Amino acid sequence: MKVYVINLARSKERLSEIEQHLNQLNLNFTVIEAVDGNSLSIDDMSKYYDENKNSENYHKKLNKGEVACYLSHRKVWQNMIDDCEPFALILEDDAHLNEQINKTLKIIESSNVIWDVIKLYSGKKKKKIVNSINLVGPHKLVKTYKVPTTNLAQIVSFAGANKLLNMASGIGVPLDVDMQRWWLHDLNILGIYPDLASPTEAESEINAIGKRGIVKYSKFKKWKQKFKYEINLLIYKNPLKLSEFFK
Repeated sequence: MKVYVINLARSKERLSEIEQHLNQLNLNFTVIEAVDGNSLSIDDMSKYYDENKNSENYHKKLNKGEVACYLSHRKVWQNMIDDCEPFALILEDDAHLNEQINKTLKIIESSNVIWDVIKLYSGKKKKKIVNSINLVGPHKLVKTYKVPTTNLAQIVSFAGANKLLNMASGIGVPLDVDMQRWWLHDLNILGIYPDLASPTEAESEINAIGKRGIVKYSKFKKWKQKFKYEINLLIYKNPLKLSEFFK
């Protein structure tokens, strides 16, 4: 399985650290140069950032870092399609992998391709698990009630890359939020528990470029969108049986 690492050209120390880490795991990787939010021009933002979509679907405007993060992952998906990669492990450069990663990748490569994304990190808040199946050691493949809002480390299938590229045709919400609304994009997103990846202590590049939490927003709009999201979670249920995961 091909491994991609998303890294800003100016973040040489991060690249050195994850290179050493992946070498210890005997994982070869390809570096995808991340889009630098600081370099996005007004023309770039108007080309990729959909203000109408943002206004309709999110409670605050996106900063350049959030748009750049989305564009960086989009570069990987396009690379997968161009190279006809059936699967790929996609890592942000602050990811640290569990030693069980190699065994897990081999199992997933032998699976039926009935999934689009498998997230290896569930974030700080653990998600409610609605279905699970054993993988390796204590790790289970899981279907969670809510999709984790993190893109630190994930495995994407060829079909998933195509769906994600279609999703990225106009950027109006952060990537993690867009993926949470899987029913809009026909995305089948799974996870692994306990986590197979964790972040280093390095600060997120998104936060370094533009503080997500200090942007002004409408509390009413945020509440309305949250309510709509919770209703949709009750309406749309994924019929996937994890027992069908293996050949």
